[in-house]
Amino acid sequence: MKTHLSLSLAILLAAGVADAGAKATVTKLDGLVIMSPSPTQAPPPGLRLRTMVRPADRLWIGPDIPREVPFEVGELKLDLLDARPGGGWVATYRERFEPCYARGEHANCGTLVKIFDKANTEVVSLSLDSFLSHKDHLEVQDVRFVASGAGGALYFNEACQSYSSEAGGKCSALIAVDPFAKKVLWRTAPLASNNEFLVQGDYLVAAYGFTGEKASIRIVRRSDGKVMEQQPLQHTNFEMFTSKDTLSVEMYYTFGRANFRMEGFAGAAPKLVPLANTPPDPKDKPKPYDPPLIKPAGPPGLPF
Repeated sequence: MKTHLSLSLAILLAAGVADAGAKATVTKLDGLVIMSPSPTQAPPPGLRLRTMVRPADRLWIGPDIPREVPFEVGELKLDLLDARPGGGWVATYRERFEPCYARGEHANCGTLVKIFDKANTEVVSLSLDSFLSHKDHLEVQDVRFVASGAGGALYFNEACQSYSSEAGGKCSALIAVDPFAKKVLWRTAPLASNNEFLVQGDYLVAAYGFTGEKASIRIVRRSDGKVMEQQPLQHTNFEMFTSKDTLSVEMYYTFGRANFRMEGFAGAAPKLVPLANTPPDPKDKPKPYDPPLIKPAGPPGLPF
């Protein structure tokens, strides 16, 4: 399906959003299901990629998509849509597993980022593929943009697709690029970031972990990529979130949640002070899908 057709669908869906009493409409695209108004909700826990596409049926569970933001660009599908403070959007498109795996079992899947200003005018379109250090064994698992004046920096991780040994240990670096000048600003050492990472003022909080490998969490300075502090984690990291001065990391389901108090993030010496872990709830059961699964579902377990 071509981009201009997606844009036409977006216009129709946006028109439906304006009528608060209108019945929700569902549009099924190739690899993406759009409901309008969008059933915005938290993503399922334990995802390898930060995504706004529900894995079980590829339903979009992010914010309502503005008419100016296409659902797909060629073979790449919208996967993240982050609002910019003051207006505008950062849209991340990822290639689905099937076509990129057809190029090779460990081929990198394509990733594209489009940045829109407060008038929803596209100001940047940047493929991240050329910034990856290898053509295989890597995948972009999270993307963040921080504006600065008329410019800004785009941060992303070139995460290991599987065990780091399969990539010779050369994966999961955290990278900063100037999306306007299209140049790399800095790159950390490998095994610094997979899954989700967070922006906290002048710093990034990132972690690395994988089954059978040591897990750790670190503070990275946004200006130059310097690791300011690093601490061990009990197990693989997944989602991260903050509440006031507390940072929490969801770990592998049998290990619960690691908690830290964030100190000094307004200055030059930030640190994470370990707090008591939140143990997993043995009574916790999977919640039913809300809304119910949209049929036909995509292949189970695929995030896009």
